[in-house]
Amino acid sequence: YEKAECFSSSQQFDCYKNKKGEIILIMVYFDIDRPGDRIHDILFISLNDNKVIKKLEEHKDRVLIVRYFQEPNSKKNYLISADRRQIVMVWDLDDFCKIFETEMNYISFIYGALLISYLNNIYAIVSTLGEGSTKIFNLKDKSKVIKINNTKNLPIYYLTYWYNKKSNQLIIIQCGKMLILMTEFPNNKVYDTLNTGEKYPYNLGGLVFKNEERDFLAISSSFGLITIYDLEQKKIMLKILFGKAFLYNIIKWNDNYLFALDSLNKQIINFNKKDNNFKQ
Repeated sequence: YEKAECFSSSQQFDCYKNKKGEIILIMVYFDIDRPGDRIHDILFISLNDNKVIKKLEEHKDRVLIVRYFQEPNSKKNYLISADRRQIVMVWDLDDFCKIFETEMNYISFIYGALLISYLNNIYAIVSTLGEGSTKIFNLKDKSKVIKINNTKNLPIYYLTYWYNKKSNQLIIIQCGKMLILMTEFPNNKVYDTLNTGEKYPYNLGGLVFKNEERDFLAISSSFGLITIYDLEQKKIMLKILFGKAFLYNIIKWNDNYLFALDSLNKQIINFNKKDNNFKQ
């Protein structure tokens, strides 16, 4: 794949461990030597031997999102993918078969997509930069579509979620321009909003993590800001500024570290959680 052109945005790589115990890298690929008939494949590469074990070839345009998901009860592996033609697909990765497809008919690109499990159902959540809405599809009953109406026609750059064990409530977190919108599912009520301000307008990534017994949200924004937010107390605990950086997404490496992709300086920034007191 020496001639491959790879668009490394925040949601075009992922990885998981398959049932054989192999670490599998999920990667978006297409061939720049075929401009009239480009291949828009999703590759699955075993990191055990660096070989491609599978290709998913059904997308007909540039794939913008691949997000892995494991159903917590069955431990089955799934993938949601979306392309520039606004086609969304969901795949069963244990059998490498497509189980869902829809065309969104948005006026802008899909930049947020993920899968969640709630009350024995799997839901596909899809949002866009320009519509001001997020749609939720029930994969068991595909006729049921839930729409989350955003305030101020909020463009969404990234989606994540938080399961509040104390209240048995699922919170969908929409990272948008100057605003983080947290919505209860399935009652569609606003749980909280977080305004990041005009100085750091683009909230491009989010990660829910646990520090001791409390749940936090880490938000990566443009121009080098990471905001640590206490999800239960609904307040900002810490702001970390890295100067001139364009932070796309945050990755949980292990229980002690957060990693953020700085696309401006082409580097990975790491943050040691143990060196900071989130209880301040």
